[in-house]
Amino acid sequence: FPVTIRASFVLLVLLVLFNLLNYVFQISMANLLGAIEFGIFATLMSIIYVLGILSETIQTVSSRYTSKFVAENNLGKIKDIFYRGLRKGFFLGTALFLIFIVISIFLSSYLNISITLLILTGVCLFPFLWFLLGEEFYKERKSSVLLDLV
Repeated sequence: FPVTIRASFVLLVLLVLFNLLNYVFQISMANLLGAIEFGIFATLMSIIYVLGILSETIQTVSSRYTSKFVAENNLGKIKDIFYRGLRKGFFLGTALFLIFIVISIFLSSYLNISITLLILTGVCLFPFLWFLLGEEFYKERKSSVLLDLV
């Protein structure tokens, strides 16, 4: 089989496995939590999903340019993208986290959810913006798909 078909098959299997584990997790949480707690959990997960779009977009763009520079054997530009991305991502992540905290004050009263839970959601979400991971980072750790699935 060509490499692209094998890679696509591996990706398909891992995505199916990930979605299956996510389904089991959701069913487990629905059984373990009461109706109100599961509603809060679902709301927090929705916030993570929506705000995670920015992180995924940045990862996709940085992976695109990293792949391009790997094909051109221009490793200096990859290092430049990585360090510039870290620097900009740190400031962007910090600014977005502070904005999220301010918005969380209003959201907590509107959604009737503890401000602590909303801030913990932000703590879990925004560090991913600080590390704009590209293909080289994944190759060094041999865990590209598994790290992205976590």
